[in-house]
Amino acid sequence: MTGVTAVVVLMPADEARLTVDRINSKLADARTLLLDLYEREGWRALGYQNWRDCVTAELHQSVATVYRQLRAAGVDRAISQVEKDAAPLPTVQAEQLARLPDDESRREVWAEVQEETGGKPTAAHIQQAADRRLGVPKPAPSHQRATPHYEPDPDVGGGLCFDCRQSIPVRADACPSC
Repeated sequence: MTGVTAVVVLMPADEARLTVDRINSKLADARTLLLDLYEREGWRALGYQNWRDCVTAELHQSVATVYRQLRAAGVDRAISQVEKDAAPLPTVQAEQLARLPDDESRREVWAEVQEETGGKPTAAHIQQAADRRLGVPKPAPSHQRATPHYEPDPDVGGGLCFDCRQSIPVRADACPSC
C-alpha cells in the first residue's frame, strides 16, 4: 500500500496579514451588498415575491443568519456616519445596538461605550448600555428570582445562596444575609 504525503507550505506573516485584511474587507462588503439588495428590493428584480424567498433560494446561509447580518449592516451604516473609517462591528455587538429604536440612539450608545471602555467595548458592555437606554431593569440577585436561589446542601438542610454562599433554610423566600 502506497501513501501519499501532502506538503503544506506555511503562510508567512505578511501574506497572512494581507489575507486577514482581504477577508475582513469582503465581509464588510458582503454586509453592505446585502443591505443594498434588501433596501433597493433587488429580490423583486430577481423575480421573488418577497425578501425571505430570495434569501432561501439565493443565499447560502440560514434565514436567521442573513437577518442578523442585515441588522448588523444597518448598525454599521449608523455608526459610520459618526466614525468615517469604522470597521464593521462584530455581529454580536451590532445585535445589541440593533435593539435600540433608531440610529441616533445607536450612535449615542456606541459613543458612550467607546468612552467607558477606552475604545474596546465588548458585547456585554453594549448590552448593559442598551439596557440602560431601554429602561430594562437589572436582573434581580439570584435569591430574589422565581427560580431556585440556592444550590441544595444536605449538610445545612437547605442550600447555599448563589450570591453570598451563605446557608439558606429550607423554604426560605430570600437569603437572610443578602
